[in-house]
Amino acid sequence: MSKFQSHAHRTVTPISTVVFLAAITVGLRPGVSQAATLSWSGASGSSGNWSDSANWVSAGVPTNGDTLVFTASQPRLNNTNNISSLTLNQIRFTGAGGGYAIFGNSLTLTNGIEATNSAGVNVVSNNITLGSPGDFFVDVATGAKLFFGGTLSGTVGLIKGGGGTNTLGGFFSNTYGGSTTVTNGLMELSKFGVMAAAIPHDLIVGNGITASTVRNLAGAEIADSGNVTVNRLSKWDLDDHIETISALTLSGGSVTTGIGTLTLGGNLTSLPSIASASISGQLSLGGVTRTFSVGTDSASPDLLISANIIEGSASAGITKTGVGQLTLSGSNSFTGVLTIDGFVILANDFAVGATGSSTNRTELHASAILLVQGVDIGNEFLTLTSNDDFRSSSTASWAGPVTLNGDVFINVFGGTFTNSGAITGTGGVTKGQTGILIYAGSGVNSYSGDTVVNTGELQLAKTAATAGIVNGTLTIGDDLGGSDADD
Repeated sequence: MSKFQSHAHRTVTPISTVVFLAAITVGLRPGVSQAATLSWSGASGSSGNWSDSANWVSAGVPTNGDTLVFTASQPRLNNTNNISSLTLNQIRFTGAGGGYAIFGNSLTLTNGIEATNSAGVNVVSNNITLGSPGDFFVDVATGAKLFFGGTLSGTVGLIKGGGGTNTLGGFFSNTYGGSTTVTNGLMELSKFGVMAAAIPHDLIVGNGITASTVRNLAGAEIADSGNVTVNRLSKWDLDDHIETISALTLSGGSVTTGIGTLTLGGNLTSLPSIASASISGQLSLGGVTRTFSVGTDSASPDLLISANIIEGSASAGITKTGVGQLTLSGSNSFTGVLTIDGFVILANDFAVGATGSSTNRTELHASAILLVQGVDIGNEFLTLTSNDDFRSSSTASWAGPVTLNGDVFINVFGGTFTNSGAITGTGGVTKGQTGILIYAGSGVNSYSGDTVVNTGELQLAKTAATAGIVNGTLTIGDDLGGSDADD
């Protein structure tokens, strides 16, 4: 027999089959536990410990990789993880009952936590490492409540979904490395330790599709370096507490502080949205002049700030940028300069902050619009630039001096607008719209440009021996009729 014939009947098994069979053999070998789903029964008469197999329906105990399910109406709701270094896939609270409380050793979770039960508050007081490969998902269904009482750590971020309530509580700061995103329902911030932060980094409230709310139950719940974004349909409620953040971005969302104060450590941005963004309560500039950037879409106004704006620890002002419409309707006290690009509406007698000095003046850049909406602005210094549109509606007034650094428009949209400060500078004035503009007060209007009354009425009501118009040419009408000038 040749050497070739001696091997003629040997069977060769493909290498892929060998690997497959080996994997099955290893996976089923005795003594090696497999990841399982364990349901809590709480049936042990002696303890609520996780290491007691009598407490689990399967009579096993949790091991790494397992999923734990806590169903409704079990006899023992309070239970303790007394197993060290346990890494679980997931924890689920299910059914119509609820009110579980878990205590004991720290845990690592790799696939989130879920609460769908509708009764009571589920409390997880353990420290938890967020061990998921991506952001850690917390799903709390409508009607359910989930309270974290320990420290949440890890390198990823946290996403809260579902229409229910998730509370980040306890005494020590959370330290997880990513942002916190609330896509639905309510998240409550309730760390009560000294300077303990529930949100260690950035916070995003809402996704612009479903309504979401974040509510402070204590002050200083967000790291001072954290940026906050609030999207359309969603709200951040400080609930009368104080909070300091870095930058604030609104995309049709709202912020309310109650009697608390939100302090900005960065700038404010309002992104274009079909819904108006808003801030109410009290807003501090943090002692630094802040930029309020306002984009525009179909909302009007694009950003409404009814909050009282204070300056904080040092003199500060506001630089408004962007073409969007900003309404200031709070009683403001900041002492810095209000600089305006785009469109600003003043809807409070004290909207411009402190008055009486050029150091806290209001200044418009070229082609900006300033509307005095039925209010009386005191001795505020105002600087206007070429093609600015200085407007009023209803009955309004401006008592401070006005400097023209170019030709401007004064448009009175009904009612009367009284300017009792002296108007000076190198520009001229074109009066438009149907309302009445009144030059009043004791200061001489010495601007060097022309005065044109296109529509409506200009009344010269300066005190005796004071000129309403000194220089330039007075032109009444635009050849279309309906204009008047009275002295």
